[in-house]
Amino acid sequence: MRFLGENYLEYFSKGYEIAKRVIVLIIINIIVSLLNFNAIARISSFHGIHFGVKLTFPKIILDLWDLVSLPRKGFEIMGVSIVPNTSLLMVIVYLIIYIILYSFLSYAYLVYILKNGLGEPVGAGLNRVLDLIIYSLIFLFIGLAMISFASLHPSLLVVSIFILLIITYFIYAAPFIVVSLDKDVFESINISIKLAKTDTYFKYTLVYVLIIIIASIPATILVVNMKIIGLLLAIIPISFLGLVLTVSTELVIKDLCSRLQ
Repeated sequence: MRFLGENYLEYFSKGYEIAKRVIVLIIINIIVSLLNFNAIARISSFHGIHFGVKLTFPKIILDLWDLVSLPRKGFEIMGVSIVPNTSLLMVIVYLIIYIILYSFLSYAYLVYILKNGLGEPVGAGLNRVLDLIIYSLIFLFIGLAMISFASLHPSLLVVSIFILLIITYFIYAAPFIVVSLDKDVFESINISIKLAKTDTYFKYTLVYVLIIIIASIPATILVVNMKIIGLLLAIIPISFLGLVLTVSTELVIKDLCSRLQ
């Protein structure tokens, strides 16, 4: 990884060592993966051979479906396919419940890493869960706006995807900052945007995305084509990889935030 200017492999190697200390957390990765009934239903009902890659930016809980490219079925947001016959009310209700649950789990997940993995005190209380919920709602609004924009004309789909990727790149550090630095969501987004302008952030993100893309190829082949058997074979190693990447991302963000001060 020296071609990037500094040894970014060290973040991942440290993340791996720390992840082994808090390996119990993969239970949460597994639970979040299994709660995505929509994704499980899609692989169960799919017939044929499917190959694909997945592009995912850093997030607190990286689950199986963040590394599995599912067969396309309409627009998708937060793991839910939106097709013409989908009840918009049911989708919204599901997403709100998912966001609340995911925010509580994300808070607990990162707090456990900070306390038991990094051995650091955590000042962020349960009130920061609300900030995580607000962040997810902001992201949901952006996603729905991009879907609406893309639906105006087929040629706008690529533009919408590009805009969403750019926005995600600039703000993905915010949830980590909310918990680890005990900042409100808007201040965290502001800090994330500052970090995103740094060379280290960009290069780390590039390496992270490359790892996801490479790992997603066998994960997609295994899970989609072997269905439930493939899911059972992949869910534990993918969950551990997700834990390693989350710890690595936390290390990078804390390092960069300390340089801003």
